[in-house]
Amino acid sequence: TTTTITTCVTTSDSASTGGGLFVRDSTFAVQGAAFVDNEAAVGAAITYESGPTFDAVSTMSGVHIEGTPPNTSSVDFASDIDWSCDPGQWSPLTGIVEGDFEGCAKSCDAGTVGTGASHRTSTCGEPCRIGHFCPAGTVEPVPCPAGYYMPMTGAGSLDECIPCSPGSYQSRAGRASCVDCPAGTYAELPRATSCDDCPPGSYCPWQAGNPRGSRGTVKPS
Repeated sequence: TTTTITTCVTTSDSASTGGGLFVRDSTFAVQGAAFVDNEAAVGAAITYESGPTFDAVSTMSGVHIEGTPPNTSSVDFASDIDWSCDPGQWSPLTGIVEGDFEGCAKSCDAGTVGTGASHRTSTCGEPCRIGHFCPAGTVEPVPCPAGYYMPMTGAGSLDECIPCSPGSYQSRAGRASCVDCPAGTYAELPRATSCDDCPPGSYCPWQAGNPRGSRGTVKPS
């Protein structure tokens, strides 16, 4: 028999063992419940010791854990729990998690995207796409800004976006490469979002970082 716990709050539970929920030789379904300020002397706010059979699976969704004391587990689950996580999160089927959280306790790794509610490993759904970066817990990849590019998948931070080199530019965000300045223009500094016209009295070949000489401006052919 599965016990269903729906839309309830257990607060300051001072049970000697197990906190707000202790389960042995049974299964349960927790939906939209909160476990706040667990004060149990031993055990987590939720302790799942064993199911009725080796392949029994309990479920949790919309869980809120708050106020777990230091050095105390939030959820201790030796038997399988099929978690329904918020976007950008994941949970193993068994383990121990700590701290306050909403949904699931673990965020998807930096450089990956959380694409569903049932990820079981930290790499979650897929690598961050080209031209973008994905901090931990990303649901929607963030584009590298104009003046930068990212030619590979899996970037985890803005610091990994690559600035355009002098002589090139990128006017758009989320791009895989920069664009070379055409003849007759130049870009002196990195991270350029456009190329400047070659000044009178100088010439600027293709991919110029600086105006050159005094032969006159070279215009694009």
